Order: sequence, then C-alpha cells, then structure tokens
Amino acid sequence: MKNYFTFFCLALTFISCDPPECHNTNPIFDTNPTESKVYQDELVKHLKAAGNSELIYTFESYVEKDRDTLLYVHVQNDSLCAWAAVKVVNSNGKIENLLKNKGKGYNGAILKNLQLQIVQDSLKTEVIYKDVDAIID
Repeated sequence: MKNYFTFFCLALTFISCDPPECHNTNPIFDTNPTESKVYQDELVKHLKAAGNSELIYTFESYVEKDRDTLLYVHVQNDSLCAWAAVKVVNSNGKIENLLKNKGKGYNGAILKNLQLQIVQDSLKTEVIYKDVDAIID
C-alpha cells in the first residue's frame, strides 16, 4: 500500500510541473520560421499586449547559431501559444548554469518572470534576454 501511495505522489508531482497544454490558432506562427522577422514581429505584438505577469515561459532548448546563443522558449497564456528565440547577450549570472550546461537538464524548466528586451528595425526583430526571477526545474 505504501508503494502505491509513493508512486501516486511522484506521478502527481510530475504532472503538476507541466505547463498547461496549448494549441496555436495563429497562422503566422504556423507558416513562418521562429527566427523570421514576421514571426518575431507577431510574437512581440502579443507579448506587449499580454503583459509579463500573464505569460508562462518554458525553456525548451539551447542553440549556438552564427556566434549567437539562443534559448528557445515556449511562451503561452490563454490566447498565445508560440516559441521565442531569445538571444543571450548578457546572462547577468542568473542563467549561468543553464548556459554552462548548454541547456542540458533544463528542458521543461519554467523561467519565472522572464524579462525580455525587444530590438526592432526594418530588417530584423530580436528578443533579447534581460533577466529572470528564478528557474523552476
């Protein structure tokens, strides 16, 4: 009986750590690459409209591309289900272990109160890491 209770508690823990499931309904997110300007512009529009407190950020992968470090982060709330390619320029120490391990062991971690800087011009839109309150793994 004790083993069943332990198994139940462990299963409940794993289930409760997953962010709510979401389904994208925005065709721009379906038809364009995550790093494209049109995708990033649409994402930024939704990020600004939502406000940071309503968003759930989940770390998915670490990529080094063209001398840039990118964190692919799943972003969601009631009306948004998208990916952000977050460029890391300065880690400010808070994500140092994640960077040192190249994301290994952090897949699915919640980035609590992830703060982003948006840099836009006529050629590109970049979402840049600014700060995070905590990484909840």
